[in-house]
Amino acid sequence: MKTDCPTDDELLPLAAGEPADDGLRAHVDQCPICLARVDQLRREMTELQSLAVSMGSTSKLRPAAGPSVEPLPNSTKIGRYVVIGNLGSGGQADVYRVIDPNLERQLVLKLSRQHADGPAENGDAVSAEGRLLAELDHPGLIRVFDVGIFQKRPYLVLEHVPGRNLEQLFSTERPAFRDAARITAEMARVLAYAHRRGVVHGDVTPKNILIDAHGRARLIDFGLSRMEDAWGENARLTGGTPEYLPPEMALANGRLGRAVPASDVFGLGATLFWMLTGRAPFAGTTVNESLAHARRGEVDFTPLRTANVPRRLRDICRKCLAADPAARPAPDAVAAEIERFRARGRVWVVVTAATLLLASAIATAWWLTNDRKSDSLESVNFVHSRPVINVLHRDGVRMLSNALPLRTGDRIFVYCHISQGEEAVMLWFNPAGQLKIIRPVRDVAENVDRLVVPAPHRSLTLEPPEGTEMLFFCCGDDFSEQELRACFPEKPTSTNLPPHNWLTVQRSEVKIEGPLATDIPDDILAVEESLKEINRQLKQHFKSVTGIVFPHHTSATHDAPTISPNN
Repeated sequence: MKTDCPTDDELLPLAAGEPADDGLRAHVDQCPICLARVDQLRREMTELQSLAVSMGSTSKLRPAAGPSVEPLPNSTKIGRYVVIGNLGSGGQADVYRVIDPNLERQLVLKLSRQHADGPAENGDAVSAEGRLLAELDHPGLIRVFDVGIFQKRPYLVLEHVPGRNLEQLFSTERPAFRDAARITAEMARVLAYAHRRGVVHGDVTPKNILIDAHGRARLIDFGLSRMEDAWGENARLTGGTPEYLPPEMALANGRLGRAVPASDVFGLGATLFWMLTGRAPFAGTTVNESLAHARRGEVDFTPLRTANVPRRLRDICRKCLAADPAARPAPDAVAAEIERFRARGRVWVVVTAATLLLASAIATAWWLTNDRKSDSLESVNFVHSRPVINVLHRDGVRMLSNALPLRTGDRIFVYCHISQGEEAVMLWFNPAGQLKIIRPVRDVAENVDRLVVPAPHRSLTLEPPEGTEMLFFCCGDDFSEQELRACFPEKPTSTNLPPHNWLTVQRSEVKIEGPLATDIPDDILAVEESLKEINRQLKQHFKSVTGIVFPHHTSATHDAPTISPNN
């Protein structure tokens, strides 16, 4: 990578397919590293755009009121947040990729397309609503970090969670009944949590349920419609999707009624109906037709029977879709009923498997006794992701692939995901030959834990000497420091990796990452062989080992690698 390579901000137009300077295009065409960085940015923007589409809540009832607004250019500051990309617009809001300079991380900012009225202009009402939204802290929600006013337009600042919404995930095939039931139960618990805190969503649809990278369902867009009271007496709700609209919200003249907790239960039932049948309960050829069905509460339940949906799950769906809000169950009751349904569905599996388990018990016990450190101890249900390294820059947080080469003084933080409750340590073998044993800080989630080093919202600094840095997350707590030190060479490897390559370890696989020439350089192969031996030694002491190895350089100038046409 040359010293005059452009920054991520300068590469963003190319990644987004926007007009760019001819000189920039010529540089990227000639620089394999920058070309790889544009591809990485494009992938990141695709994830963010997926989230933005989900959060846009484009209203099919009527367009949002208010003046037409042009997208803001990059480097614009909205409050303290710096715009670094435009992720699109919906009926309610424009969505931007932003950097929070205080936390030095990327977030998503949703800026209303309508001007605030009355008391919201002084920010008091907005601040009150913002505090309420920010207090919502549940693993099934996307966090709201901040709320404010920019040029009389309210905005929300949310965490960025890569994933796809249900509409995108199941666009070509339906989920299995058990998966549809699980997602519904998870969302019911989330709604119960929000309702207990006085917050109603008002637009629960497949587009507003995101499945994140770990398979967890997340309810998104407790958005601008929730803040209606803050906008003054003339504000109108702009959310709502006609095909999923509760009857009590489908008022005459295309207007929306106020959502109540039971409205969210209807939306949950409508989403379950869609997952089970492939169609929305009020599907129509026109918006007016869908609205007419919604006002009358006319749901045709025939598709539930023709899809052979289990009776108990079918009954749960029907109860949630009751036309009378008072007849719908509470979210906690929905979750409990679905969990009973799922538990009963597992009984026959347990009974059927009992004989096989008994027949294999003696052989399995003997095998485990004689090979307790085998790779097969890693259950298919055991989660242990590869470590992720994020690098802090003045222009935001970069992934390792987009930040190499790392240099002395760079600030990083490391994390990985692991099954809930499992014990783990991080081993850091540095170029000086020192082994550091670090206890990660644990962020507890619903099904997995996130292990962070040094701690959330903190970073550590790369110190000299330069060389190959080796980081391992090891699951288990039955070890001694002396045993671990014996797993590593007495002297660190004398070779450093090329500046734009790194290696990863998961289970028994060692993988070379980054751009490669036609022939793999000897220094990479030497590090690979050393890594395989270290991994083999560590697996004698731990249930599971994952790792990442990266180059640490002091020089700011490196030649770009020659890329093979096949890579």
